Amino acid sequence: MNDLLIALVLIAICTYAYKRREAKLGVQKRSGLDSQSIESLVKNVEPEKIDRLQLSDITSYFKMLNLKKGEDVPFVYREAPANNSLVMATYKETTQKVENLKYVVADEIDVDIKNMLGNEKLVVLN
Repeated sequence: MNDLLIALVLIAICTYAYKRREAKLGVQKRSGLDSQSIESLVKNVEPEKIDRLQLSDITSYFKMLNLKKGEDVPFVYREAPANNSLVMATYKETTQKVENLKYVVADEIDVDIKNMLGNEKLVVLN
């Protein structure tokens, strides 16, 4: 019975990871989003400097935007894992453009955010 439970948990984890990767790739395929295009957008935005960035800051930002499911795709981008700068934005399906861009530079990033991002540069949030 324990083996079955362990197998089910592993299947759920693999399914989640696959869907997360596919969602990220889907945004990149549809919009042509890549590191270079996001970085060029960020060059024109003044960063907001804060002491500590927490996961609740990210969720609050996206909730404030009143996003439309299926039309607005929220994502988080960072240039490198050691970098404490983070871009929060949405990809608009209908116009195929990046909107609601917010660039944050923090003295410290919460461990929950680091776990969410892992080594990925671009993470699509559902």
